[in-house]
Amino acid sequence: PGSAAVVDGESISMKTADEASAAYCKLSLTVAAQQGVKTVSSGDSRRQAITDLIMYAVAKKVEKQRGVAVDPTTYVITDTQKSQIAQAFPRADLTQIGDAIERSQQTYSIIVAVGQASTGEVMAGDTKAAIEKAGQAEILKAYKISDISIDPRFGLNDLSQKIGDTGSLSIAEVTGAAADPAGLPPAQRCS
Repeated sequence: PGSAAVVDGESISMKTADEASAAYCKLSLTVAAQQGVKTVSSGDSRRQAITDLIMYAVAKKVEKQRGVAVDPTTYVITDTQKSQIAQAFPRADLTQIGDAIERSQQTYSIIVAVGQASTGEVMAGDTKAAIEKAGQAEILKAYKISDISIDPRFGLNDLSQKIGDTGSLSIAEVTGAAADPAGLPPAQRCS
């Protein structure tokens, strides 16, 4: 199926997006169940997965350009975390979920490192918000100027804003209420 997205010439494969989406479905279902929600749209999980994969790619680019060093211990999944993931998701692909969590943690670690470099501050209780804000601003600035192309089947424009439902290669920009996930066919719900 080709690329799910391309970021400055670097391809994010549909396979990678599908695997991330499967993990996001499981994570979303767990959070939704805690909030009393029984169904989650797989389309929303797919959009979240590709958006996070793109954000990760942009963050890695900024990390390299800025020359900041991110300590792997700030994002690598520990054995304790692996055990917790296995308990929380006994029937899930633990590698997919672990990869999604680790990628998210690495993106956050890059945001912090870039924020520290931008502000000259060290992460502490009173500087945390300013560092995170500065790091996010740098990543978002790079995101906006990056050459990003997203497969139309995700229903997102190149800034990762939703323009339609997923599934079609020719999605028109639409506005209006989102479909209730409970009313979606089983193939379009996370399970």
